[in-house]
Amino acid sequence: MQFSTSFFALALASLVVADSETIGLLTIRSGTQYHLSPIAAKDGKLVAGTDGINYAEGAITDAGEFKFTDGTFAKVNSDGSISVSSSEGSKPFSIKSGYFAYKDSQAFNIDASNRDLIAGNGANPVALRATLKNGQEASDFTPSGSSSSGSSSSNSTSCLLYTSPSPRDSTSS
Repeated sequence: MQFSTSFFALALASLVVADSETIGLLTIRSGTQYHLSPIAAKDGKLVAGTDGINYAEGAITDAGEFKFTDGTFAKVNSDGSISVSSSEGSKPFSIKSGYFAYKDSQAFNIDASNRDLIAGNGANPVALRATLKNGQEASDFTPSGSSSSGSSSSNSTSCLLYTSPSPRDSTSS
């Protein structure tokens, strides 16, 4: 009996990692003036309830930065306010259960005096819904380059391919 093998490969593995989908942010806080307000950049900071200013859109990079579509980044300052930076941004941002998060926390606050968005708890707490252009909730995304504590899952796909000779590959004389 003679065997001939047309193709024999042991394994092939591939890891594909990418940024999140492009999202916009809406505040969620029933019974307040901020409910369903878009988040936008105004005077170098992120603000809520933006009176006709363009909706801020961006993606979370695989490194965990929130990068706006114009190439700038969200930077969380020491007081928790979030500004727009032309260089490196703060990290890690993520999307958990459809909500925007910073350092694994979904706690955000609106400064009532100027509508600034602040990371952390405060007098006017809001949740930030991560929404796609079509209005649907964005998929969860945890950047693989983040170093946050707790369990970490990345938005990646692994593929393992294994082929070996099968009875169909053999010929007999």
